Amino acid sequence: MARQKGSRTGRCQGCNHIERVRIERLLAAGASIKGTARKFEIDYHALRRHWINHVSAEARATYIAGAGLVKDQPEEVVADESLAMIDHYRIVRGALYKGMSAASEVGDNNALGLLAGRLHENFRDCDRLTGELQRGPCFRTTYWSIPIIRKRLLGS
Repeated sequence: MARQKGSRTGRCQGCNHIERVRIERLLAAGASIKGTARKFEIDYHALRRHWINHVSAEARATYIAGAGLVKDQPEEVVADESLAMIDHYRIVRGALYKGMSAASEVGDNNALGLLAGRLHENFRDCDRLTGELQRGPCFRTTYWSIPIIRKRLLGS
């Protein structure tokens, strides 16, 4: 009889690790398997097998949603038509911050850079919606050249 997905064998490095829950939370938050394996000194392939074969979809959803939300609640929040576009950006920004935290904790600089870029795009799009950083009539750009700076500093 074949073993069901999510069942533990007793030999899995991920299942037997003392910080199993923390590892699974980091992976669910978007940390890379490679960075997580390096941080917790587990073989990459063993951690990948653990994540694919031993962590059920329900457990992943619980880690992603957190303790206060049920599995289908994030979809309900996003599907709510009464939310403004800025609220949708706020929800996405929260997930980006969570992923950045996980990537930073495991030292995955590549994922950290990618998420920082997406976060920057999120900020830029929010600015376009709200007009928060638009140039006003009092905004003035001054360009300084090296001879002008030298003249002002040296007084000659």
